[in-house]
Amino acid sequence: MKGLYEDLLDYAASDYYPFHMPGHKRRLQSFENPFSFDITEIEGFDDLHHPDGILLRCMEEAAGLYGADRTYYLVNGSSCGILAAIHASVSTGGRILMARNCHKSAYYGVFLKSLVPSYTYPQIMPDFGAFGGCSPLQIEKMLTEHPDTEAVIITSPTYEGVVSDIEAVSKICHRHGCVLIVDEAHGAHFGFQHDFPESAVLKGADLVIQSLHKTLPSLTQTALLHVKGNRVSVEKLERYLSVFQSSSPSYVLMASMDSCIRYMRDEGRQAMEIYAGRLHRLRKNLSEMTGLKILDSHKRGTCDIFDMDISKIVISASGTGRTGRQLYDYMLDKYHIQAEMCTDSYVLFMTSLADTEEGFRRLEYALLQTDERWTSGKEAEHTERSDLSVSGQVMQRPAMMVKPSEALEYPMEEVPLKDSAGKIAGDYIYIYPPGIPLLVPGEQIGQQALDRLLCYQESGLKVRGLSDAQEKKIKVLKDT
Repeated sequence: MKGLYEDLLDYAASDYYPFHMPGHKRRLQSFENPFSFDITEIEGFDDLHHPDGILLRCMEEAAGLYGADRTYYLVNGSSCGILAAIHASVSTGGRILMARNCHKSAYYGVFLKSLVPSYTYPQIMPDFGAFGGCSPLQIEKMLTEHPDTEAVIITSPTYEGVVSDIEAVSKICHRHGCVLIVDEAHGAHFGFQHDFPESAVLKGADLVIQSLHKTLPSLTQTALLHVKGNRVSVEKLERYLSVFQSSSPSYVLMASMDSCIRYMRDEGRQAMEIYAGRLHRLRKNLSEMTGLKILDSHKRGTCDIFDMDISKIVISASGTGRTGRQLYDYMLDKYHIQAEMCTDSYVLFMTSLADTEEGFRRLEYALLQTDERWTSGKEAEHTERSDLSVSGQVMQRPAMMVKPSEALEYPMEEVPLKDSAGKIAGDYIYIYPPGIPLLVPGEQIGQQALDRLLCYQESGLKVRGLSDAQEKKIKVLKDT
């Protein structure tokens, strides 16, 4: 039986094209033998947790490139940066305002520090079923209602490339004495070319977390935490980074980050110009599709969308009578194109400056051919689209009956998922990717949330957090 390494080599030699993370697309970085420099903190190579030499200089270069006051290397991905940012910004048991579409790591931060969360709910685009931006007006209202809020955390851009008005949100937060944390994991490429949005670092955010590996040529698990201003104690932040990062950080990963920063400093802007040109051509040609639909920039100004990241190719299958899962599988099986993720209604193809012209042509051809076949009736549907489709629904707002940190300490029981309406959730329930919880421990399971989960299952999506292999049961608080 082959091992993982051999399987990876076979896959790398195949013709499957990666329209998914990481952003190097298996081609831009070339470490011939990473074992040769996989070291520990030996003399002359500094210490990530107490940097005063080469690693300090590397992080200062990254800060200068992005316009931050300080930048920290993250070898445990953006998740550890989000955890450290929350812990450094909010006192134990304090209140945090979260966008409901935050990544699960933000919810883990709430749990670990026993925080009280309030939620701002982005609108959902009615024709795509994807989240719009965060409303500055809603954030203002929530901060007025909860003056004890210490920090606000939002995701911008979203997985699908939706950017919120960070400048407006930051002014509101600071007026209310709050720290603004922006999960910009999908925006490490922002600011390097005028067709892409500006980074939240330059828009007033206090702490910004970026995943280099998602959209730039860097190895998986590499990320940055940027600090702007003095609203957050650097001492606290560094303490929590030591808690949430490995005590043995990989020099292979840190070398990858340094190489990525140097590449973007020296060659990146020219590469981004070529990349933007390819994206514009691809988007123009895909706009001619009649059944499949591309999420385009005309959405700016609707659903609190301030800007759009053109690198995310989001294709809705709703107009063809198919599900997003069917489109995802069709592209993989027929054209050997591996997408990043799918929902019940759309598929996300992630691009980066490392994509080739040939790769863009393959994606364009595959989507145009699929659109023609599916709309002309040349290929019959194999599965009817569910009547329970959540596309266009308003996101449910489950009632928090028990604090998340307390709920996880309650006695639990398992009940059939179909019979769980009215019960109180005992675990985080989410689709991965993108890892946005549909239910948080301590929240009441409403009928709409239940219908949404059943729809996801029916569409072939994997619902994480259910309590058996067949995904038929859910943990709930006992006697509720």
